[in-house]
Amino acid sequence: MLLIGAVTIPQLLLSFVLPGDPIGDALLFRVDRVIVPWLGFELWRFLSYAFVHGGLLHFAFNLLSLWIFGRAVEEVLGGWCYWIIFIVTAIGGATAVAFLAPMHAVIGASGAVFGLMGAYLVIMRRAKLNPTALIVLVAINLGLGFFFGGSSWQAHLGGFLVGILVGWLMLRDVDNSRGKRIGSGVWLSMLLAMALIAAVQFIPLAFTGMTAV
Repeated sequence: MLLIGAVTIPQLLLSFVLPGDPIGDALLFRVDRVIVPWLGFELWRFLSYAFVHGGLLHFAFNLLSLWIFGRAVEEVLGGWCYWIIFIVTAIGGATAVAFLAPMHAVIGASGAVFGLMGAYLVIMRRAKLNPTALIVLVAINLGLGFFFGGSSWQAHLGGFLVGILVGWLMLRDVDNSRGKRIGSGVWLSMLLAMALIAAVQFIPLAFTGMTAV
């Protein structure tokens, strides 16, 4: 939350002073900026887009969601696993945008927040808790983005699905190692992140409908 605030607050303040959004433009995810060799493969965008936002309401909602679900996931899996989930699900959200909405540029931590929701769903199922309220919340948010726009349901869906997978890997470690927090789940999750980034590199530029600029 502190890191997101440290990036988003200067971004929003600067956007009031300067034309456009220079920090947001430098950090947003756009598929043609990460698959063109002569642009240097701006791979940081797979993660950096999660640290900038489109306005105060967007920023506040994501921070509140991160505080709620991030704390719940971190309490069960530990700090290292929490960070890995955040990073890998942000990459998962960007990857989903690359394949499902290649014409779109996205910013915001929502993909990673939905990833934490996915991981928490796995935790709830393992604890035999009723996940209905969480599933309804996810469905409503996905539906709002799909039917009304204004948010990237593709990033939300990608983050959520990757969060379920990574959450399962992390929770398996905790179960099998009697509380050990770092194990094969971390390494497998990191390999998954690299595989997602590599998969995007095979998208032809023509598929995006964009040209290198």
